[in-house]
Amino acid sequence: MLQHGEQLLIAYHQGVFALEKDSENAKGVLQVGAPVFVLKASDSIPNRVYLGTQNGLTAMEYDGENWQPLEFTDALPFPIRSMVNAPDGYTWLGTDFSGVIRLQLDDSLFPSTPDWTRFAEPEGFTSTFQLEPTLIDGKLYIARSDSLYELAESGDRVKITRDFGSFFPQVETSIWNAHKDNSGRLWIHRFENNPRRSELGFAVEIDGDYQWQSPSYLRALDNHHLPTFYADDSGILWYGGAPGLFRINPEATPPEEYQYSLRLRDIRDSEDQSLLALLAEEGALTVPYADNRLRFEFAAPSHVQREAIRYQVRLDGLDSNWSPWFEEPSMTYTGLREGSYQFQVRARDAQGNISATTAIDFRILAPWYRSVRAYLVFALVALFAGRALLRWRFSRLETQKRELEHQVHERTRQLEEAMVTVQLTGLHNRRYLERFLEQDLAGVHRLFDD
Repeated sequence: MLQHGEQLLIAYHQGVFALEKDSENAKGVLQVGAPVFVLKASDSIPNRVYLGTQNGLTAMEYDGENWQPLEFTDALPFPIRSMVNAPDGYTWLGTDFSGVIRLQLDDSLFPSTPDWTRFAEPEGFTSTFQLEPTLIDGKLYIARSDSLYELAESGDRVKITRDFGSFFPQVETSIWNAHKDNSGRLWIHRFENNPRRSELGFAVEIDGDYQWQSPSYLRALDNHHLPTFYADDSGILWYGGAPGLFRINPEATPPEEYQYSLRLRDIRDSEDQSLLALLAEEGALTVPYADNRLRFEFAAPSHVQREAIRYQVRLDGLDSNWSPWFEEPSMTYTGLREGSYQFQVRARDAQGNISATTAIDFRILAPWYRSVRAYLVFALVALFAGRALLRWRFSRLETQKRELEHQVHERTRQLEEAMVTVQLTGLHNRRYLERFLEQDLAGVHRLFDD
């Protein structure tokens, strides 16, 4: 983006848009048929803007009503990614694969071919891939991989000024948008090629050496392609790319711990009916046993790297620990037994901040056969059944007793007969005479005495 008078010029993948002051809509002002990577105002011609595009260097001029294109400079057929005016009066262009180009850009002669010099591997670079000229403390540096380069005294070669290999050992890293803020921190947006990931952070000079820092509040920018960078006069840093526009105030002190509230979106039972209205109406949640399959749906209020948000749950009354972090913003419980529970959920955002815990108390009712009333009925039935069983048992014992007494009496009688009767003839034996003689004699005496 580039401000021109009352317009904000915005480069995009086919040309340039313009956004007028106090307007809500941008309009296309130039179409070049290729991505435009950088816009730079001319130093001497107020209405001229140079464009670094996929097809090289071109320009456009404002005639008071419209922007008019100037011809392409065929002598520079390189993709121009960045453009910096150095203190020595040269303009430096960064390319994708062709090193950096130093040229004496004469506004009055453009689009005639300017004098230019290309710096690549023979001039001291280890690679020509995505070299980026940048100004740090008003001095020209060229960022490449894990190093910063500057011109040697001869002016025709470059030399490594700062080696950042200790920051990112054994990792192939590209450095973009190096910038030193008002506090002396060297900001770097770095990219790793294998695996492909990115990180924004800054190097802090301590005792003559730099130390790399990447605080958690910068995690929202991780793994995003943000090739556009701008530091405004107030020190605010702007990073732009496909995900949007990010604003960073380097002087602001973020809170050490940032907590936010996680939102409960819905609670649904086994019939897929929402229970939120019942919870809001009664202030408590009571669920019949037949509906004891519950799904809790929740969300974290974040619009930055939503795909990086993770959740963690715990069900007091069932779980003793928090679950592992997971991605799906819901949790389903099935087959819950009757009892009181508390569902707890929290979130972790892309910056590593953990939300406050959201908790919902609820109770699962017992099934009818495990209710207090059912247990009372079961107890009464068992009592009556036990009593009937005892009475039946006592009756059986009484019958068995009578039968046993009868058997004993009959057996005794049989034994007595056997003792006084001859088994062969059935007549009384000597024992009978000995047993009943005295009894019979006594009877005779009483008879005759009477």
